[in-house]
Amino acid sequence: MSVNNIAAAAVSTWQLCCRCLVACLVLANAGTPAALGHTSTSSSAVTPNYKGSSSSSSSNKSRVNIVHILADDWGVGDVGAYHTLLHNGIDRPATPNLDRMAREGTLFTDFHTLGAECSPSRASWVTGRSPSDPAVRIHLVIGDHANNVFKGCADFLNTSTPTVMSVLAEEGYSVGHFGKWHLGDTTANASAGVLAAPSPKAYGVERSRCYVCNPDNASDPSTSYDLGDEWFPSNSSRMIVDDGLAHVARARAAGKPFYLNLWFHISHAPMLPTQAQLDAYATYMNGGAGLPKGGAASLCNNIPVDRSAYSTCASLVYRASQFEADAQIGRFLAALRADEDLDRRTLVVFSTDNGPEDPHIYMNSKVSK
Repeated sequence: MSVNNIAAAAVSTWQLCCRCLVACLVLANAGTPAALGHTSTSSSAVTPNYKGSSSSSSSNKSRVNIVHILADDWGVGDVGAYHTLLHNGIDRPATPNLDRMAREGTLFTDFHTLGAECSPSRASWVTGRSPSDPAVRIHLVIGDHANNVFKGCADFLNTSTPTVMSVLAEEGYSVGHFGKWHLGDTTANASAGVLAAPSPKAYGVERSRCYVCNPDNASDPSTSYDLGDEWFPSNSSRMIVDDGLAHVARARAAGKPFYLNLWFHISHAPMLPTQAQLDAYATYMNGGAGLPKGGAASLCNNIPVDRSAYSTCASLVYRASQFEADAQIGRFLAALRADEDLDRRTLVVFSTDNGPEDPHIYMNSKVSK
């Protein structure tokens, strides 16, 4: 069964769509009719309804759920549906679930990021504004206060600036954010006049678990991911999807539509796929007929001297990590397909924050235990 109303967005970013979404929702708040269209393979597709009281159960039953899956540092050559020149051996993308999403939905091919770095792109995603907009002021990647001052950037996104999350929260949506944040994580320093960056809750997010952020409750490990865990890169895609599915269940139990950010770590460095993840990718590349002769490392295209020093290669680490992310996205989509109501009225958008990571830099591509 296909996911009826999932739209597959391009890996180039959707700021124009985001701007339209925010504008439509703001107009809806003001009482002006507005609707956001979506792709469906079913004649029973619902029309999104953003008007009405947030407490109206009949209104909630007709509202479209929205999921924004944001990959980190993917490029157009990292998704098979784009049929780029990188289609030989290990250079060929291995994204069967995203490719299916593209076939059944809409594949965008002419969108452009508003920021070539993480923070400005993400700020644009959630606000629909240019990162240089005075209400945003995150035109370069943000970090500690001194660097932000040097760059002329704000320490964090202004909480008075409307975001997709805050507008949808006001409209009665259950808003969740799971994964990377990177819209501000400064700690308070009264003597230096530095304010602590707000947690996601200040932007309309009902429940979150994040990293590169100030979590909602620093003493509660369920509100943040442990970057000190060596194997976080290996497990991150599964953990983020687990948290997203749990939020979907909570929202449905409460009778509320949901907006969900699933912002992945992959394929940002460092990456450290497990041997099982390397083998799963290699098996897929071998047509599903088991591991190729010589194992996963036989797919490597690095020079012989490097092969004698390392048991794997950067390209294998890169592709296997993306294959695992795609598998977890597929698991999330399968949960939607398994429920007729979710399948019928959930819009899913996939994109990346900016251009691709260089797959030949150091990515913990030595040995995986």
